[in-house]
Amino acid sequence: MIASLLLAALPMAAAAPWAQPEGAPVYELFKRQGTARLTPSPATSYPPALAVPPVSGIPKEWLDKLEAVKDQIANVPISTPVVSADSNAVTYPPGTNLEANGICAYTTGCTTKDDIWAGPDGAFVITFDDGPGAGTTNLSNFLESKQMSAHATHFMIGASIVAEPVLFKGVFDRGGHIASHTWSHSRMTILSNEQIVGELGWTMQAIADNTGGRLPLFWRPPYGDLDNRVRDVAKKVFGLETVVWNRDSNDWKIAREGKAPVEKVFDDWANGPKNPGLNVLMHEINTGTVDIFIAKFQNFVDKGWKVLNVAEAFNKPMYFNAADNKATVTPMTIKDLGANGSPAPAANSSASAGASAGASGAASGSGSATASAAPAATKPSSASRGFVAPVATILVAVVAAAFF
Repeated sequence: MIASLLLAALPMAAAAPWAQPEGAPVYELFKRQGTARLTPSPATSYPPALAVPPVSGIPKEWLDKLEAVKDQIANVPISTPVVSADSNAVTYPPGTNLEANGICAYTTGCTTKDDIWAGPDGAFVITFDDGPGAGTTNLSNFLESKQMSAHATHFMIGASIVAEPVLFKGVFDRGGHIASHTWSHSRMTILSNEQIVGELGWTMQAIADNTGGRLPLFWRPPYGDLDNRVRDVAKKVFGLETVVWNRDSNDWKIAREGKAPVEKVFDDWANGPKNPGLNVLMHEINTGTVDIFIAKFQNFVDKGWKVLNVAEAFNKPMYFNAADNKATVTPMTIKDLGANGSPAPAANSSASAGASAGASGAASGSGSATASAAPAATKPSSASRGFVAPVATILVAVVAAAFF
């Protein structure tokens, strides 16, 4: 967690008028969180930072959707965390046989066919967790200098977005692909279904509030803590695609182990086989983790890796209701998401066009970014270890204009 999360979650500034008249019912369901950053909206202020959102504050529409799909959610017991310096594992109640009960928990090395795991052959799928953080500015500036801003996925923490709106805007305005990393960075299998809804929903709310209404299509569980129940809540309630990773940079160990081991990991990847591709776990929470990526990026380009964001790598749009950061935002209802929903088409997105343009830029430092579709991996991982702004069952017209 970045130091700024110690601040209370603050509501967003808003420069453009809301698409619906203030008296319309939808205004109360999907309105911005206040009219100025330091002027909270008493009715719809964000949850506290650094804490799992209280169930009592979750919008009724989200809980109604959870109730509507409850029979589609796996009956998996809540876990307990095993906390140590080298483990992010969890343990289930005594007598719970994960394999016998068909429980696929990522922290035990299991993925499902629907999890996004390995990258396509030859792809270097770059993803950064825990932003916006102390490393975000350096990372964003570097990606922009290489014309690669639109080819990186940022899994951002909801409370951090609220606390650091300027950093967030810098990434989004340059075309960075924004995805969800939950509100408080809690392990997810230790939470109730309602708490999971709060973690995902409030993060999607924060993203929507700061991107002209875009609803993230992808999410990544903190610590990779995931099982069938958590997958189902994310997918059935919010339509979220679950993204894990097949390569861990271990940059989160730099503070106690130094940079050398992480630098070796990057060198081994760049010089290693391209089958399967790399879906890499990295972090922008501090400058040390970002510095290594910056130092090693060119080696991947020189070795012919295709640099892609998650959406490009798997032939999907960046957002549930928009192809990318510049495309028109599609009006949605809660019925359009989750169990019955499907994302907007990815065709003709500016991100895809940028990927094609970037493919010829290796000489100037850009990586080839020609996307290719690939199914989610089904074999065990070799790695170690919302928005929906409150939506009703009425049509929501969302705004495509920038907020700041």
